[in-house]
Amino acid sequence: MNLRKARLNFVDELAYVLSTFSLVLIIIWLLRSPLQISQYSRYIVYAVVFLMFFSKLLQIKVGAGVTGLVSSFASAVGSLALEVSIMFFVGSYLGLEQEFTRYILPLFLTGVILLILSWKLGFIVPLRKTTLRKEIYSFESKGMQLGENLKVKAEEIIGLPIEFGNILVGCVAIKDLDLDINTTIGKILIPIKTPTIIFSSSLRKKNKIRDASTEEYESAKSLYMSKKDEEKKSIIKLPFIEVEEYGDFYESVRFGPIRVSEEGGESKISITPFINIVESGKDKKKALVLSNNKKKVIVKLNGKKVKASWDGWKLVTDGESYTFLRKGSVYAKDSIDGLMLKTMNYTLKVSESSVSVDIPGIKLVATPKLLVLSSGSRSQRIEDQEISRRFIESVARIIRNQVSDLLNGIEPDIADVYAGIDSILKKVGG
Repeated sequence: MNLRKARLNFVDELAYVLSTFSLVLIIIWLLRSPLQISQYSRYIVYAVVFLMFFSKLLQIKVGAGVTGLVSSFASAVGSLALEVSIMFFVGSYLGLEQEFTRYILPLFLTGVILLILSWKLGFIVPLRKTTLRKEIYSFESKGMQLGENLKVKAEEIIGLPIEFGNILVGCVAIKDLDLDINTTIGKILIPIKTPTIIFSSSLRKKNKIRDASTEEYESAKSLYMSKKDEEKKSIIKLPFIEVEEYGDFYESVRFGPIRVSEEGGESKISITPFINIVESGKDKKKALVLSNNKKKVIVKLNGKKVKASWDGWKLVTDGESYTFLRKGSVYAKDSIDGLMLKTMNYTLKVSESSVSVDIPGIKLVATPKLLVLSSGSRSQRIEDQEISRRFIESVARIIRNQVSDLLNGIEPDIADVYAGIDSILKKVGG
């Protein structure tokens, strides 16, 4: 388990709990007269301010150096001062005591000054950099799910972490692994030789194993540097606006008190000081796997959709309604229109309402009640439910078997097609 990630999540959750308590106290203060607790009004206000203060302190970034710490502290205290001044201003019309309302203007000005200071300091705070760590970690355990239709099959993933600032965005794996892809026509296993880059919003550090050797680090660095073009990184800092993005694996946008972020398959919306919404789902997960040895592999995951190319193969699938698989001149396509297998010599199609076979010199199309044979300019229509049924069953069986062969790396053979429909052709000819 990534202990740093767990700690950060705990701190975030504690900050939101404190904010929630302060919101509850504000509601109690608004209802102080019906609740007959007006005599405790000032104590409730003090409690609200203290809870908001500690909530802000927990949100200070402590891993960005001294300047970054000061900038983050100024931002936290400045936003607190602004929020409290607005709260006191509204409260002044609802009976808030003068000992609080007299601080509205000083708090407002203090907040503005501190936020400007934070913004100015932000220009000299080092921006997040992408680094390849010189350490070897294990990542999760066997069977790690990168997404709903993409799974890593290995005893464990061992590699060097790739971090964007203090955020894990990937690793360079140094042990061979397999990728298991779920498609509508069956599972596909892609063997991958290392070193391999894995960018994933689902990647989690487990344990540090040791420091990387010079040879391991240089090998990983060589692959990482050759793939830096795959990075899409941007950082923008303006007054009250901050944008940080690393490809599809981390994104954070802050506009004043509103912050929207995507990380680890989760979308978060925060409106300080009280609102925090977290939405997670498999359809949000993203991953990119790159291997550049003799058998180059590229696999991209975006929600349920998987695109892959390896050793002459190409694949696109959503795991539910669509799959396209090509090997050289042979391809299979499965969609709502049916299943199709196409080679240089023949084409097979099967749908709910019909099947068709297009082989050299002849084309056959069948519906539940009709079989049509075409050869050159001649055609023959046969209205025989039994023959049509047998033909449909035979072609459906052939295409399933040949697609299965294709998945196993066996090239489909036209002889199987002839053998499967031979008896029906003889019956028609007779």
